[in-house]
Amino acid sequence: MEKIIATISESAVNGTNAGSKAKDDIIQISQKAGFKPMIITNPPSHLSKLAFLIKSYCGGLKKQYQTNADLIVFQYAGYFNFTTDISLKELRKYNPNAKLILLIHDVAALRYQQDKDWQRESKIFNSVDELIVHNSKMKQWLEDHGITTPMVTLQIFDYLTDLPINDNNFNRNVVFAGNLEKSTFLTKLNVNTQIDLFGPKPAEHYPQNITYQGIKKPDELAKFLTQSFGLVWDGDSIHECDGLMGNYEKYNDPHKVSLYLSSGLPVILWKQAALADFITKNNLGIAIDDLANLDNEIAQITPEQYDEMKKNVHRVAEDLRNGKHTLEVLEKVEK
Repeated sequence: MEKIIATISESAVNGTNAGSKAKDDIIQISQKAGFKPMIITNPPSHLSKLAFLIKSYCGGLKKQYQTNADLIVFQYAGYFNFTTDISLKELRKYNPNAKLILLIHDVAALRYQQDKDWQRESKIFNSVDELIVHNSKMKQWLEDHGITTPMVTLQIFDYLTDLPINDNNFNRNVVFAGNLEKSTFLTKLNVNTQIDLFGPKPAEHYPQNITYQGIKKPDELAKFLTQSFGLVWDGDSIHECDGLMGNYEKYNDPHKVSLYLSSGLPVILWKQAALADFITKNNLGIAIDDLANLDNEIAQITPEQYDEMKKNVHRVAEDLRNGKHTLEVLEKVEK
């Protein structure tokens, strides 16, 4: 069986971008399963976009998109709309007998709650043969909103790294890694627990317990995760994950969960987050309602309980580093 993994390149994006890391990892893992990569360049300017569009009308993209594939998995980013729309049409046009599958990284309509996004995305999702979605909650939301295409769930994103799995002592400290501009809840998180921050666009001031540690690339960040827990939270409030980004946590598999687990860190996340069940059932961390209770929640964890969490995290870290979830879902869609 000829198999293709198609991806729009993010080479122009800053090297600290986690979205690029997620897609690069899937390319690498899929090659283990016999997939050949197709890298699609996103036209960076209006002029290059116009040239790309004209080529699509005149058959000038045939050489780029025509394959002998029986199966094409396209990594759907939730952005690069122009290039995505043309690429999917070209892949269908020149590979009419291939099974076309979207591996979804983000659903823009679910993330930003925009009707115009959903009008476009729903048509795309219903035009392909199968969808790979994050989890059962995202699958249910899509079904409830009119998606009839068959879906399989990834459960959690894998995370490739060659760095050693951290064997940290139980120091009760916490790390948060991500885009700090949209993580405004951190400016209000005035607790006793020491919290280290990594990522771009920090606020000018944080409470005394929070220390900004700078920007690290995804492939080197794990070296600096010497804390006891990795925090996953979004929005403006410490009492819940609120706003558009907070609501998205109910359906999304944040890539930072995979970063923390693959690095050997148990996770702290919102109790209503889509991955909360996965974390708690496998004893990989704790799910909490309110960050105002962070000190108390961590204080209740004994060293023995933490050691048990670490053992479980180590097992899952090996799975994430070996691409277990991606390989399993790719095997499902091949059938």
